[in-house]
Amino acid sequence: MVLQDLLTLTIGDSQNYPIQLDHAFSLEQTKENHWRLGLHITDLVYYIDSNSPLDRLASQRGASIYLGDAVLPLFPDTAIDRIGSLKVGADQLAISVLMTLSAEGEVLEFELQPTVIRVDHHLSYDQAQALLDPTAQDSTEIDPKALKALQPTLVQLQQLAQKLQAQRWQRGSFDIHTSERLPQVIGDEGDLGAVVLSAPLQVHQMVMDVLALANQLAMSHVQALGLPVIYQIQPPPDVQDLQDILKLASNIELSLSLQEDDTAQPQDFQTFSQIFQTSDLSAVLFELLRATLKPVQYSAVPGPHFGLAQVQHCGHFTSPLNRYSDLINQRILHAVFTEGRDRRTSRAKERVNLRHSSCHDAISWNVLPPEVQRDLETMLAETIPHLNEQVDLARQAAQDFVGLQKTKQMQAHTGKILQGIITGIQSYGFFCAH
Repeated sequence: MVLQDLLTLTIGDSQNYPIQLDHAFSLEQTKENHWRLGLHITDLVYYIDSNSPLDRLASQRGASIYLGDAVLPLFPDTAIDRIGSLKVGADQLAISVLMTLSAEGEVLEFELQPTVIRVDHHLSYDQAQALLDPTAQDSTEIDPKALKALQPTLVQLQQLAQKLQAQRWQRGSFDIHTSERLPQVIGDEGDLGAVVLSAPLQVHQMVMDVLALANQLAMSHVQALGLPVIYQIQPPPDVQDLQDILKLASNIELSLSLQEDDTAQPQDFQTFSQIFQTSDLSAVLFELLRATLKPVQYSAVPGPHFGLAQVQHCGHFTSPLNRYSDLINQRILHAVFTEGRDRRTSRAKERVNLRHSSCHDAISWNVLPPEVQRDLETMLAETIPHLNEQVDLARQAAQDFVGLQKTKQMQAHTGKILQGIITGIQSYGFFCAH
C-alpha cells in the first residue's frame, strides 16, 4: 500500500536520541466523517534476516538500555541510521496500523498493511506541545507553513487521544506522574508496565495512548488468526508492598484504602493517582507507588496486564529499533503477509482479508502452513526466556544508575542536617525522601 501522499509526522526526542525514531502518525477524515488514524512502524524485517549477524546481536542484547542521557542501543547506530530510522522526506518501508475511529474514539475497524510512507515533518515533544498550547514556551522555531499544516491534525489527534485515555481509565488503568524529564524514545508504557507522564503532559499522553491502542489491536489480530506471538503480562503488586504507602498517606492525612484487603486492583492505583496529584508530596508518593509495580514479563500465552488494566492482548510491535520482541512480532506479521492462507482450501471460492479485522470471526482453518507455524513456535520458545533475563538485567542497571545519581547528589550535603520524610523502615535502616 502506497501512502507517500498522506500527511505523516514523527514526534519524539530528536535531541538526545536523533536516529531512533521508528514510528510515525497520520490522521485523515473519511467520507463517512469517521477518522482514519494511522500508526506507521519502520519495517525492519525487510532489511534484517532472521539469524543474520545483526539479528543475532540484537537477540543477545534484547532491548535498548537508557541510562540518563546515555543509551546502549539494540542495534549499532550506523545500522539504525541507514535502515531503521524514519527520516523526513525519505520514502521508507513500514508496517501500518490503519484504525477507523468514530468521533468518540471507538474502534470501528482496522487493518495492518505493509506500506511505503514518507514522513513530512518531525516535531520534538516541546514543539508539538507548542502547537497544542500556544502559551507553551518552546525554544525551537517552527516553520510558519508547517505550523499551519500541522496544527489542525495535531489538535484533532489529541482530541481522539483524550477519548482513548478515557476508555483506558474506564477499564481501570492509571497514570504515574513525575517531574523528571524522562527519555521519551519508545513512547509507550515500556517495561515498567504503567503509563508514566512527564512534561509536556498533553503530548506524552497523546503518543502513549495511540501506541497502546495500536499494540493492543495488533496483538488481538494475531491472536484471532491463531498465531503464536510474544505477549506481555504483569501480575498485581503484593498488598504487603503497599503498606508503607498506606501508612505514609495516613500520616499526612490522605485517605487511601484498597477495594479488597488481600488483592490490589488497577482501580486502586487509579484512585491513588488522583489523590496524589492533590498533595504537596506527590513526587514522593508517585515514586513509592511506582516501586510497588511488579516487573513485566514476556510470555507466549496471553494473560492479564495490571498497569494497562487489560485481561489479554497486551504486547508490543511498535518499537523494533529498541525491543527485540517487537522485531519478532513484526516477523510474525510478515508471515501473514507473505504466507497466510486466506481461504480454507485452494478450491474454495470465498476468501477473507487476513490483514483486516473483518476476518476475525470468519476463519476456521490454519492460517499458516504447518511448518511455518512450528518454526514460529520454536523461535518463541527459545527467545522468550532470554528476553526476560535481559529485561531483568536492564531493569537492574537502571535502578543502580538511579541509586548512583542519588548518592552523588547527596554527597554535596554530607554533614548537613536536612528535613525529610521517612518513607520506609528496614532492619538495616530507613529510607528518607528529601
